Amino acid sequence: MFNPYHSENAKIIKITEQTSSIKMFRFEFVQKVWGYNFSFSPGQFIELSLPGLGEAPFAPCGASGEKYLELCVRNVGRLTEKIHELKVGDIVGIRGPYGKGWLIDASCHPERSEGSNIDMGMGKSRDSSVASLPQNDKVKKNLIIIVGGLGLIPLRSLILGKEKFLGKNAKIQVFYGAKNPDEMLFRYEYNKWREKNIEVRLTADKECAGWQGCVGLVTALFDKFP
Repeated sequence: MFNPYHSENAKIIKITEQTSSIKMFRFEFVQKVWGYNFSFSPGQFIELSLPGLGEAPFAPCGASGEKYLELCVRNVGRLTEKIHELKVGDIVGIRGPYGKGWLIDASCHPERSEGSNIDMGMGKSRDSSVASLPQNDKVKKNLIIIVGGLGLIPLRSLILGKEKFLGKNAKIQVFYGAKNPDEMLFRYEYNKWREKNIEVRLTADKECAGWQGCVGLVTALFDKFP
């Protein structure tokens, strides 16, 4: 029986450096007790544990329903330092997901404002108010994401699941700011996002050598790209 409070072993199958202090880890579950796909709603979180060190919450940043789980981890303390030392093939504990996630387009579906029986976690049905909503592809939905720094981490799952959560005709505009270009998360994916009708606008807090884009806080993009 599915138990979201029971930790399951997950093996690291890929590690990608995002910045000097942030790595993205891809995990595959050792035993398929939760099914082969990891399902969650954007805005939920999981708990990652290392034996003898404890556990900490992290927001999934990959696409929901894949055969793996992706997490971004910033090296800021004892536990996260040890996580950064892990290699491909190492094992961690994962439990969850927890929380209700974000209400996505709930105004168009008031009947979904209360809990309903929808797949919310690791291949099992759970009661929650957030999930993939029924789509009407004739209605074009637009979403503006205004975010800075680490805030882009949980939003990546929504961006990757654009068609699932908003419909194939939806348009997403991302206004993203970071201290400098080297601190911009997922920067090697922006062109792929643009191919899926996702507009990506970037700004760096201060002028940097080689940076030809917008300079200033994320609000500086409002006037530049009205």
